[in-house]
Amino acid sequence: MLVMKKKNLFFYCFSLLFVSTNAQHLGVGTTVPGAPLHVKSLTAIEILRLEANSPYISLYDNSKGYVGYLWYNTNKIELGTPSGSAEPVVIAPSRNIFAYFTPSGRLGLGASNPGEVLDVNGNINLSGTIKVNGDDGQPNQVLMNNSSGDLAWGDINFNEYKNFLSFTAAGLGQTWTVPAGVTRIMFEAWGGGGGGNAVGGGGGGAGYVCGVYIVSPGQIITIDVGHGGAGASTTDGTDGENSRVVIGVATWTARGGDGARITQPGFGGDYSHNSAIFSFKGRNGQAGSPPTETYEQFSATGFLKATRYGDGGDAGNAPGTGGKGGFRSINTATSAVVGTFSPSSGSPPGGGGSGYFNGFVGAKGLVIIYY
Repeated sequence: MLVMKKKNLFFYCFSLLFVSTNAQHLGVGTTVPGAPLHVKSLTAIEILRLEANSPYISLYDNSKGYVGYLWYNTNKIELGTPSGSAEPVVIAPSRNIFAYFTPSGRLGLGASNPGEVLDVNGNINLSGTIKVNGDDGQPNQVLMNNSSGDLAWGDINFNEYKNFLSFTAAGLGQTWTVPAGVTRIMFEAWGGGGGGNAVGGGGGGAGYVCGVYIVSPGQIITIDVGHGGAGASTTDGTDGENSRVVIGVATWTARGGDGARITQPGFGGDYSHNSAIFSFKGRNGQAGSPPTETYEQFSATGFLKATRYGDGGDAGNAPGTGGKGGFRSINTATSAVVGTFSPSSGSPPGGGGSGYFNGFVGAKGLVIIYY
């Protein structure tokens, strides 16, 4: 009787396993295993248990070999790749890869090649506080770069720049002496706009640069304000001149916009500084636009040719400064002018001149000092 019970127990246990020899699949709780190992339960929640000291699961690829692991490693669960691997660990809800953990120790959320320790591509909704080096700041403070270029909480001094001085006259070598009591200034500079061309289109808008600098009373600052470029009809338009702010060995430059060539509109000017250690920002000027021609039928046999001459580019951080190209329509049979729209030069600071018969001049630059 005891032997019978053991035999029945053997057949009962074996009935829970089904081996498909053709597919080399093993099923536990199922007679149709769909994978090399298929475990199925209609009642149990826990269906697989691995028990050991620091249990470890290895992942191997048929061609690459050892590629990853899941490990209980001294009071923590570790999911990772082998030492020396260049492959990231990713999290992909709904098969959409969202989180990238790279071998260099960076995390990208929506960013597949994170450039910082945390790189987020998208919006952030924060409930709580932001701490910088363990400091969450004081009421009414804002995050800003300190004198060392590091992020820190600081106070905005609304009274710091109570005065300003505009240098509107184009010319080189203008100077300004820092007044008594002034130890910090901010400035903005725009180069001159490029001149337009009748065939190529509008001139480029000038570049823009803005900077903050520590100064001393009595220190002399040199300012260059660029002229705007001249327009042209049969030759290239003239480039706008650069504007500069020079303080000691430091120079900030807002480059003038390119004049329109016979073959193309002018490119926008850019901005630069001769050392990366000083605080500055800028914006490139906008390129001019080319002329366009369209034809329209106004009667059974009559046609108009409408020419829209190119606009000048806007200067950086100065929207609406580019000159507007003229418009002219003629009767193609008689060459009679049917309609016109007057063009315009670039507007200060640094707007590119528009294109028309002779091309229009770009606007001169501008430098403003706040103290």
